[in-house]
Amino acid sequence: AVVSTHNTRDENQSLFQLCTQVMMSLRNAPFPVICQVTGPAVAAGCQLAASCDMVFATRQATFSVPGIKAGLFCSTPAVALGRVLPTKVAFHMLCTGNSLSAEEACHHGFVNQVVEDEMQLDKVTNDTLHHICSLSRDVIALGKRQFYTQLSLANENAAYQSTIGVMADNTKHKHCIHGIESFLKKTKPDYN
Repeated sequence: AVVSTHNTRDENQSLFQLCTQVMMSLRNAPFPVICQVTGPAVAAGCQLAASCDMVFATRQATFSVPGIKAGLFCSTPAVALGRVLPTKVAFHMLCTGNSLSAEEACHHGFVNQVVEDEMQLDKVTNDTLHHICSLSRDVIALGKRQFYTQLSLANENAAYQSTIGVMADNTKHKHCIHGIESFLKKTKPDYN
């Protein structure tokens, strides 16, 4: 399905709803979602990258939401962009349709790391995945959920208040107990 002036309003709205469900499934996944970008990430592709937890890119990658050039303000991609980029940078992209280079996106915190080529991209992604997979899946899921919950709160105090109980509960999780015991014994924890 494609957004089109030939579609009815309801057909286009259904497409935007489906796209939103995909983006929210990434955010709500109980594990980190990592995106690799090797070329232009345009419109919903840019939104997809912004919705992932981590983004690794080659120098050839660019990020844009050029809908404005065709008379369509990219309102749904704006949700993700406005949460990963400084407001003025995101709004500039949305109002001009101009691209961010991989380096600019990294500078603004949209991209975690920029590498030269796809071989390096696979290496940095795989190294990150292997490291994350060596840690507690339960605790990562708990942490991811709480991280995004506290970001959605209106002020810093509310964010702190939302995390206190979660962190206290986490201290009683079997993986935390095992991890702290391993640390004290100077051994590597095994969460599998």
